[in-house]
Amino acid sequence: MKKLSTLSIILIVLALLPISIFAQGNIQMKPEKKQPKIKMEPVKKQPKIKMKPVNPKPNVKMKPVNEEPTTPQIKRADTKNDTLFVQYLGVDTKIWKTVRPAIQLFFLRSKPSLLDEAHKDYNNPFIGEFARANAGEIKLGTVIQKWINIDEAIAKYGFSGLFFKYMGPNEYMANSPDRDQYNLKLIQGGVSSTSGYGYQAKDSWFGIYLYTGGGFNWSDVSYTIATGGDRTSNEALNTFDDGIRFGQTWESGLRISLIGPLNIIGGFEQNIIYPRHLFWKWAISGLIEGVSISLLDAFAHSIMQSTPAAGPIVNWALKTGANFLIYHLRSKNMNWPFETAPPLVINSWKIGLSLEF
Repeated sequence: MKKLSTLSIILIVLALLPISIFAQGNIQMKPEKKQPKIKMEPVKKQPKIKMKPVNPKPNVKMKPVNEEPTTPQIKRADTKNDTLFVQYLGVDTKIWKTVRPAIQLFFLRSKPSLLDEAHKDYNNPFIGEFARANAGEIKLGTVIQKWINIDEAIAKYGFSGLFFKYMGPNEYMANSPDRDQYNLKLIQGGVSSTSGYGYQAKDSWFGIYLYTGGGFNWSDVSYTIATGGDRTSNEALNTFDDGIRFGQTWESGLRISLIGPLNIIGGFEQNIIYPRHLFWKWAISGLIEGVSISLLDAFAHSIMQSTPAAGPIVNWALKTGANFLIYHLRSKNMNWPFETAPPLVINSWKIGLSLEF
């Protein structure tokens, strides 16, 4: 029995040995199946990390710059002079768009008038004559300058702001015995706007600008009789000196830029003061003026595009001529084309300084 039991134990061990080996083989194979899953994870993420699309983007953006060299590209800014330096066709130049506060001071030599020989049939004709007068004016506002055409050195100038004016009689002229003369005193305030084009040096402050413009004013008018005078003339003037009167102004002139903030301005100004403000007739008359100036502005702009060098002169000449014609018609009928009373007209030559900070 002992031999049998020993033999049987050996057989049982031999029978169980393959099973244990097979089981061990299964246990060792389990990590081998998981390894491919761990190794494949980074492989799947690689396409997401690729930055190939980044390389062609700079090339696409740079093509328009090479094909269009006339487009200014900012290089550096000069905050002191409010200018931008750019590379324009391979040359350093300035692209302006400055906005500066400005104070303008003027001396005016004025000649008031009311009616003329053609209006003696008016109800209250003014047959006398006004003495020449001196006036002082101050304007407070903003000046804007910018390049229009760098190649031709053409720039644009504009001013908008408030003005205050005082005009007093010249006593020496008032004592002339030639005709009945009246001394006119005027205190006036209002809004003013002028603009124009000119020729600006690229490497200095120097520039010459031709401008036109206008504005609205409110005036306190009074007068004294210097020599003689009659009742009819007084009645014509009394419609102006019994309160604050509304009026309009147009002007045309020359502006010369010198050094830094200093500029010289000279020109002609025509100021009309209405005896009464007839709103609807005034509005229609103003609409005609606005449409006329807009059409001339569009025509001058086309010339600026085709022949830039002639643009500033043509723009100034057309607008000056149109304003002169319109205000000449209004000097006889204040709300032309309607037949209305004549306004008080003050023609002035002016010269002054503009300080732009």
